[in-house]
Amino acid sequence: NDVGGQNFGTGPIDALKVWPNPGSDQVNVYLNVEAPGQKVLCIYDMWGREMLRQTWTDQGEQQFDLNTAQWPQGMYKVHVQSKEGVVDQTILIQR
Repeated sequence: NDVGGQNFGTGPIDALKVWPNPGSDQVNVYLNVEAPGQKVLCIYDMWGREMLRQTWTDQGEQQFDLNTAQWPQGMYKVHVQSKEGVVDQTILIQR
């Protein structure tokens, strides 16, 4: 589902919202994961290099405020995975 330009899933990862997009020095990632167990947030650059990895086990809403000031301009993939599913979204960093 797409609401207001943001991706909202219908599975165990109920919402993934990334703003601002395009971003510059900081990007915020909000998600709501009701699935139990470990979750992983990874961000990859356009060549597949991992720029960030964050793991957690809490259920429910999470927000990550990411410092992207040192990241090169370009497209990045936000990848969230739990044992119940995967959600991806693309973001643009530009200056």
